[in-house]
Amino acid sequence: MKQIQPINIWKNGQQIQANYLELRVVHDDLINSATFYYSLNESQEGGICADGNIIILEQEYQDWGENTDINEDAFNIAANKLNLTYIN
Repeated sequence: MKQIQPINIWKNGQQIQANYLELRVVHDDLINSATFYYSLNESQEGGICADGNIIILEQEYQDWGENTDINEDAFNIAANKLNLTYIN
């Protein structure tokens, strides 16, 4: 889980603030594609504001697999696709 710059999300008629990105690999065919499940959470304990899947294919998958820290790179791919900024 990574702390992100807070973003406001409209959910069930209310505006809530997401502060964390959680990420899990839910599929990896070990050839040319992987799917990450992400959730944007209010806190480290949960409170999902939004969630979904991110799919990486072909060259992006190959680049991910060649990285020295694939976990960190998976978070970077997700943050880039979701237009999120980490808080260090």
